[in-house]
Amino acid sequence: MAKLKALEYARLIAFPRLSGTSGEEKALSLITETFKKSGLSIREERFRVSLFPRIFQRISLSWLILLLLFSKLIASHHPLIASLLLFTVISLIPFSNLAFLFFMKFVSIKDSGKGKVSKNIIAHLAGGEKNKKARLYLIAHYDSKSQSISLPARIFCLISGVTAMLLLATCYLLQSFQIFLSASSLLSSLLTVIALTPFTILFSIRTGNKSPGALDNAGGIGLLLELAGVYSKHQPENLELNFVATGAEELGLLGAFVFLREHRAELENSYFINLDGIGVKGKLRINSRAGLISNRSSKKLASIMVKAAQEVGLCLRSFHLLPGVMMDHLPLAGAGLPAISLSCISKRGRWIHTENDRMDLVDAEGLREANLIIQKTVEWLDNHPSQSIVRRWLSIPQIMSSLRVL
Repeated sequence: MAKLKALEYARLIAFPRLSGTSGEEKALSLITETFKKSGLSIREERFRVSLFPRIFQRISLSWLILLLLFSKLIASHHPLIASLLLFTVISLIPFSNLAFLFFMKFVSIKDSGKGKVSKNIIAHLAGGEKNKKARLYLIAHYDSKSQSISLPARIFCLISGVTAMLLLATCYLLQSFQIFLSASSLLSSLLTVIALTPFTILFSIRTGNKSPGALDNAGGIGLLLELAGVYSKHQPENLELNFVATGAEELGLLGAFVFLREHRAELENSYFINLDGIGVKGKLRINSRAGLISNRSSKKLASIMVKAAQEVGLCLRSFHLLPGVMMDHLPLAGAGLPAISLSCISKRGRWIHTENDRMDLVDAEGLREANLIIQKTVEWLDNHPSQSIVRRWLSIPQIMSSLRVL
């Protein structure tokens, strides 16, 4: 195998590059120049940076806060209703990513010449589309962001808030059956405050441009550029390779949604591997779900990659995304296409979206492991290119038949 250049490429792009800033433009130039040096044909697609994802998050948190207050208001006279209301809300939280995917279908992201814009960079090998039986899109987002609250703190807020809601709902249920009435009022008040606090903190999160975004996602872009160089010299026989650097992923997967809308008619017999947060030795994980949904084609692609990892002596396990945590494979997997995300789950992830997400978090061995798995997967797909693909958004019957408990 040729000398791994992914780490070198990652270092070049590891600087703050929030969508709509000069850092993003600089990153775009570096990526485009590198693709061209590898002899790839380039296409840039502009789109508007929509505020809907942030609005959706704010509205969701607002409803949680209001429902907590409303349940407290009615609990003294209707504790059973208050309990059922909270249990219902808790049961819907795992579907938040699915709800976001659904509503994004109706949001316009076309470049209107107003507001902030971002770009996707789509690169393909010259002549690579001839006599090919299938396509593989390797994807990585190039933008970064910082947030006022760290990732571990956000996860703690979500878990503690939901746990407090569950205890509060149980308290109201016991109260409705006349159990522990003497202590239930004080306990419910305490639990209401405990539940409100983390959701209020999450509502107050602010986004900035202070993170160098090394682990998230300079490493992914570095490997994308490395693979483009490798396959520009050694094209697969049956597999057309395309490389997509998506913009505004950190602001709601906007680049991935635009890519799906603009190229949906072309995506028959296509596979999608998203690289996000890679570069930690021995910590590679794979996700093939869109919320709680896992379509058959994505599961099949995931199983192919697990076998590819075994063939090169590596272990690749699955992981589940928490509600509100999203990656670029989600819109594609939600459309029934075979799409997965390859990531690393590590303690280093606590520095994501902070000023400390620097290149010392990314190591060459972690990138090498991802490189080996991708190349072995490409080899397998090149030898078995044909697969039946679902080309539409999942129907209600498909959703119901695909649900899996986390």
